[in-house]
Amino acid sequence: MCSMRSLAAKPAFSSVTKRRGLTLLVGLWLSSAVSGCGRPATEQECEEIVTRITELELKARGITNSPSDIADTKAALKKDILRGCVGRRISDKALTCVRGAKTGQQVVQECF
Repeated sequence: MCSMRSLAAKPAFSSVTKRRGLTLLVGLWLSSAVSGCGRPATEQECEEIVTRITELELKARGITNSPSDIADTKAALKKDILRGCVGRRISDKALTCVRGAKTGQQVVQECF
């Protein structure tokens, strides 16, 4: 398995590599969120989480001012992620953590 830290250390990425890394990160989040307490996640909450992880990971790679990269990456992930996220257990505490996270890894490791 490839860690997000090792992916972030490389200077250039193809869009496929970026999406695979983000899919892995969000997949880890989904698998850890299954056992949590709380209530079923809404589509809006899942979109917020996907957006936040996408922004954090692109920022870590130095892509901060490219709305098209954010939109393209989000669109590539959205279909699969929303299907696996909507209805899974989530708490208000976890969402607050996602909103305040500084890295995608922090979202996975500390928020869920």
